[in-house]
Amino acid sequence: MKFLIQKINERIGTYSLKKITKFIDNFYIKKYGSREKAEAVFQELKNNCKSDAEFVSIFNDKIKKDLHVDSFTLILKPFLRAKNISSLIKNLYTFKHSQQSKQLKVDGLAYDYKNLIEPAFEEALTPSAKTKSDVIALIGKNLKLTLASTRKELGYPDPRTFNPWLNVFFGGKYEARAKETGRSAGVISLFEYIEIVSAFMLSYDEHKLDFSNIDKLHKRFTESKKTQKKVLKQLTKNNYSRLKEKLPDMEWSSYNNKIDTDINLKDESTYRNIPFSIVSIIKEELKLDKYI
Repeated sequence: MKFLIQKINERIGTYSLKKITKFIDNFYIKKYGSREKAEAVFQELKNNCKSDAEFVSIFNDKIKKDLHVDSFTLILKPFLRAKNISSLIKNLYTFKHSQQSKQLKVDGLAYDYKNLIEPAFEEALTPSAKTKSDVIALIGKNLKLTLASTRKELGYPDPRTFNPWLNVFFGGKYEARAKETGRSAGVISLFEYIEIVSAFMLSYDEHKLDFSNIDKLHKRFTESKKTQKKVLKQLTKNNYSRLKEKLPDMEWSSYNNKIDTDINLKDESTYRNIPFSIVSIIKEELKLDKYI
């Protein structure tokens, strides 16, 4: 991953001394309100130092503290070590419940990042749309995303239970790649990967994964990626036969006709492999059924 970070830095020029200096200037101008006020702060800091070496040391410590370097170093570790969304969620969950997270100093961090650090960084680097696109492509290439690795991550080791649902969500978009063989079979882009994971793992009322509740998200990706028969029995208060009768009549939004056509809802193997996103629809509709 360090190699990837280096390549990204080379692509957007983060290591440029000129750009780093501009970023720091922008940050302190925003922090103190004007260039004159920022210069006055550092001039006073210099006047209180006995030597240039002491000023450099205090200056570096101030930048490190003001930019929340120690906190961001801790926060970034789970992201840099992640190979996919599942491992990112696991890393964040582990970090949240670790001793390190208790050492995290978050006072003012969110405000400073949104209002000072991020805008100063954007102004200093101003990466072009092409550069951003290249960086995204670079990340995707480094992750080596494929349909096979994605289905396994989503809890489908067997393509025979995964591909039908893939067709429900996306029609024939991935059909050809799903049939490919060899080491480079079924390669997908980062955007396609996010698209597939979202289709399988988002609840009916979500538009994106909510990382603010990492415990809930971790439970979903470890326990609820796809349902089991016993889960559906619990949902129906053991009125399982009634569920079989009701499923074909449920409102499935844009998936209804596709499921009726491509998925046999009466098949026991189907019940054991319904994606979380579809189960969330079932749960919501069962609330409206007075018989269940």
